[in-house]
Amino acid sequence: MPDESPGLRPLTLAERGVSTIYGSIPSTLVQILLRAVFGLLERPDYSFWQFVGYIFGLCRGCEDEVYLAELGMPHVLGAGMYAVFYFTFGRSLGHMAVNANIVHERTGRPMRTWQKAVRSGLQVLISHPVVWMVLWGISALLVLIDRQRRRSLFDLAAGTVVVIGDLPEEEPEPETAKENNALTRALGRLTGRSGAAERR
Repeated sequence: MPDESPGLRPLTLAERGVSTIYGSIPSTLVQILLRAVFGLLERPDYSFWQFVGYIFGLCRGCEDEVYLAELGMPHVLGAGMYAVFYFTFGRSLGHMAVNANIVHERTGRPMRTWQKAVRSGLQVLISHPVVWMVLWGISALLVLIDRQRRRSLFDLAAGTVVVIGDLPEEEPEPETAKENNALTRALGRLTGRSGAAERR
């Protein structure tokens, strides 16, 4: 189990807070950039302060006039930055900041592709600030209740645990095993049994 591995432990609530703040930086920057672009395209007649107010969501009258932004595209595309980090580095910028890793709850190994997809999809679904705050509050309660693993909503949905510390290096596969695997795949392709072999 990942939480029982030497040198690894689940994140505390405070560390999760720090991770959340740092993790939202790429998403926030993308949202600001997109809102700036939409604002310039739709209403180039804004004054400087109207433009600044619109970008940071302070100008409610201006926001109603920028139609593309009303579709929520900045929030959705901004949340997509989590997917970029998950599929590139296996963790978000916030996790990197606190030296945390997201691992499979049973094996303790790095996330699988479907787990990265689930976590990324949830980030897009909760990209609205109000929804995000409500669900983050629920996650905080779950972390406080589950003192052993401190799993959030994201962890429960994706079957993951966020641990702090360096993961042990995986042992390289022996050369004989590699040769056997390569031979098995080659024979499977020749005999048409590659799909059955992979399913096993």
